[in-house]
Amino acid sequence: GNQVMHHIRSAQQTRARLLEGDVAALRTLPPSLLTELRYEVYSRALRYPFFTWLNTSHSKTMSLVCQQAVSQIAYGRDEEPFAHHTQYQGMFFVQSGKFRYFPGVNSFVGYGNDSCKLQHETKFVEAGEGLAEAGLWMEWEHRGLLKATCRCYVIHIDPMEFRLSILKRVSSVRRVKFYAQRFLDKVKAAMHDGDIIDDTFTAFACERDLKLAIAFADHRSNTKVLREG
Repeated sequence: GNQVMHHIRSAQQTRARLLEGDVAALRTLPPSLLTELRYEVYSRALRYPFFTWLNTSHSKTMSLVCQQAVSQIAYGRDEEPFAHHTQYQGMFFVQSGKFRYFPGVNSFVGYGNDSCKLQHETKFVEAGEGLAEAGLWMEWEHRGLLKATCRCYVIHIDPMEFRLSILKRVSSVRRVKFYAQRFLDKVKAAMHDGDIIDDTFTAFACERDLKLAIAFADHRSNTKVLREG
């Protein structure tokens, strides 16, 4: 344990980033301790509305996700994690560095009054931002090209392992499905307003917005049940 923390503190002091595979001492840890360590590291690092909410509401499910679905990846300058119209690779959460995102020709464009919005405006994605969450909840192929502008580190969420992790905790399945429906509602609303739906789309700006949306949907659902009763 002391050796592991020494490596982590050393990396923080030099502003370098360690990938999990770079710390040989981790391979000698008992499985239970490694599970606990992965949860502590990744649950704190994934400061993204859905994962913050999941950790607050269902910490055991979050622990499973951290253990089975999450990994760290480093990309060098000009490397491309995914390209337009390629098979969904999973969700990416940027820990450090900056990516440039080039939307593809056929990114989903809404049908509202502002549907003439520019489709090909490039965007920068920086530390603390997520990419391609949509593929966790719906059929998806990447809608643009992502290219690293410098050395970048990301947390990657594997979609299949993510779903299997959720299904292993029956108590959280209903609530996660509830979130997925709220996400799809946001997609539909954005398309109606003429917004572009690509890999940079985020349904909720922060955990507070997510909690408000869930509370509102819960209230509507309870009101409907009372009326039907």
